[in-house]
Amino acid sequence: MARTEHKSKETAKALYLKGVPVERILELTAVARQTLSRWVNQEGWKELKACYGMTREEITQKILSIVNDAIENPDEYLKRKKIADDLVKLAAAIEKMDKSTNIIHYVEAFIRFEDWLMEHRKEYPELPEEVVMMLHRLHDDFISPFFIKK
Repeated sequence: MARTEHKSKETAKALYLKGVPVERILELTAVARQTLSRWVNQEGWKELKACYGMTREEITQKILSIVNDAIENPDEYLKRKKIADDLVKLAAAIEKMDKSTNIIHYVEAFIRFEDWLMEHRKEYPELPEEVVMMLHRLHDDFISPFFIKK
């Protein structure tokens, strides 16, 4: 996998886990819909997204529950092993994201701003639609260098 594709995949995954709409992820990462769909389905992103809203304590309890199941029923554990691995990886990813600032943070912040702007448009009648569209375009231009193959 090329470095740029890997970076796009990481960004798409982080945005997906944060609940960013698929259409917006496609715009921000410039990956094909089929590619994103394949990542979501083959790599268990839906399951990870369900866990994403869990606290560290809840994730720890879930992992401990899986460990207990593994001790009591090893055959069942082998079927569920990937879930435990994913939960551990998710906990590590959450911790890593808590400690670092990267392009994903900027994208999320600007998406929140765009969403807020759309919700409060009527409060600012002097704000022309062209400015809103220009902000959206500038945002896309700002993040596109992070995804252009070099």
